[in-house]
Amino acid sequence: MLEHFTGNAWVTSGLDSADNIDIRRRSEQTAAATTPRELADAVDAALTDLRATVTAQPPDRNVDLGDWGLKVDDSC
Repeated sequence: MLEHFTGNAWVTSGLDSADNIDIRRRSEQTAAATTPRELADAVDAALTDLRATVTAQPPDRNVDLGDWGLKVDDSC
């Protein structure tokens, strides 16, 4: 999992890089489109689903995340 963060340019490209500006822009758009209660409810629902789904998987199962991946036990 650490390789995802250490191996991506946006981590070291600086706050004003195009990647980081885009991350902030998308975050601001998402925040403007929801209320704190809606966000809390969505997070609660996602955590409930993840707790059930992840714990039901074998720990050595590979989770494909596109250009990289994790084993289930890496993500807990």
